[in-house]
Amino acid sequence: MLNNTHVHPIKDRVLVRRDPSTKITQSGLYIPDGAENWPTTGTVLEVGPDVEAKVIEPGVRVFFKSRPSSALIPDDREPGGRERKEWIGVVMLREEDILGIVVD
Repeated sequence: MLNNTHVHPIKDRVLVRRDPSTKITQSGLYIPDGAENWPTTGTVLEVGPDVEAKVIEPGVRVFFKSRPSSALIPDDREPGGRERKEWIGVVMLREEDILGIVVD
């Protein structure tokens, strides 16, 4: 659930909130806006009914392709043009785009 809006993936889709991108590399170099890598890890929010991997469930962190086949959910706008913060960084993936589970 995102705020008061429910999004339920269909078929083999998985709704994921991307992890925030890092602005500084491990070696201490600053990455300017627009040049940073697209985050490839995130937390599963919802799972479609046809997802076969039973380990993919809400709350699990996953590693996925850097450019998934499904488009990002567009940033929805509130009246007045303000971004709805709960949608920023949310992506709808196919199960095949998920490469693994992140274990901390």
